[in-house]
Amino acid sequence: LLGVSDQIQVDHALTAAAKGGQIEVVEMLISTGRVLDISEALSAACSIQNYAIIDELLAIKGETGEALIAAAKAGDLHLVEKLLIRESKNSLRHKNFEGKDALMIASENGHTLVVQKLLDYKASPETQDDLGKTALMYSIENNQYKVAKVLMKFHSEGSRTMFSLITTDGKN
Repeated sequence: LLGVSDQIQVDHALTAAAKGGQIEVVEMLISTGRVLDISEALSAACSIQNYAIIDELLAIKGETGEALIAAAKAGDLHLVEKLLIRESKNSLRHKNFEGKDALMIASENGHTLVVQKLLDYKASPETQDDLGKTALMYSIENNQYKVAKVLMKFHSEGSRTMFSLITTDGKN
């Protein structure tokens, strides 16, 4: 059995290999049969759009939620769509350590096309994170008004009123 520090080193090595695009190292670490925490490695692979490594990592653990959040953060529409086709229902509900889902992440980063794709796959704009914030709130806080306008089409009347007040207050 690996000790905790050994496991952390293996997980760090996996992340470094994914970030460096070193698919051979990723495959070697996977082949050891150890239980791996792939969330950071998925994020790294998504950030460099290395689909071969992403596929390898997802083959270990079918859960696509972490990858969807990383792809939403990167604004990678192609990967978002690929992951949604693979497993949309569970992926859309997945939240990161802050309680944010992929829609919130894409909204705060201004990735309008990704937001639209997530909404097309039935992501809920009413979902709240651990602080009670929605994707719409994140888009407004980060001055992502194009994203906010897309979200408004799917939001409740109360949220639309709030957005109208904010954007007519000279802050658009």
